[in-house]
Amino acid sequence: MKTLVIIAGSYGTGKTKLAGRSAGPNLLGNIPADFFNQEDYFNSLQEYYSLPEEYTRAGRSSQIPEFMERSYERTHNNRYRLLVKGRDFGTELLLDKVEDLDLLAAARNHGYHISLYFIGVDNWKICARRLKNNPAHWHHKLSDKAIAACYHRSLSFLPGAIPYVDEGFVVNNSNFRNPKKVLTIKNGRIGLIDDAPPQWLIEPMSRCL
Repeated sequence: MKTLVIIAGSYGTGKTKLAGRSAGPNLLGNIPADFFNQEDYFNSLQEYYSLPEEYTRAGRSSQIPEFMERSYERTHNNRYRLLVKGRDFGTELLLDKVEDLDLLAAARNHGYHISLYFIGVDNWKICARRLKNNPAHWHHKLSDKAIAACYHRSLSFLPGAIPYVDEGFVVNNSNFRNPKKVLTIKNGRIGLIDDAPPQWLIEPMSRCL
């Protein structure tokens, strides 16, 4: 069966590290070789336009609207191109907009087996601190307001994604050194791993029952 693997969560939750792209053995199991995110296209645009290293390292390029719009458009188009072709692939999502749920619906309509791994942390300030402490991150300069808004939107969209999911789980990655699976997802239904789920998961979880 065709496979789509989605690693979802707000900015700064640690999606890319847990996908194993920069951290060796990973918590999420097998990730398709064809795996990409918006940052990949964003970085390729920076290379194409030959921006100076000190400019990209300072995070100023992420404030150029054209770069953001074009990298999002390329990522969006490539996801649907692969769906239509019936290719196995994986991608990262913020899961903070209706279009992200549309991708899940389209994958279901195209006969895909959908795996969703949602990465969360205890609060948006953890995300903000990680981004600000990582000058190499493409959203290093993102404002606290934008980070907090994305964090809350991502959690609010999680219940809408669950019905499309064949298998997956939610990870509490508040501690980079000790990420924990806290919720399972199987055939559109959830199951607790821990009797005391993190506070940030309680409200979204209640909407899935």
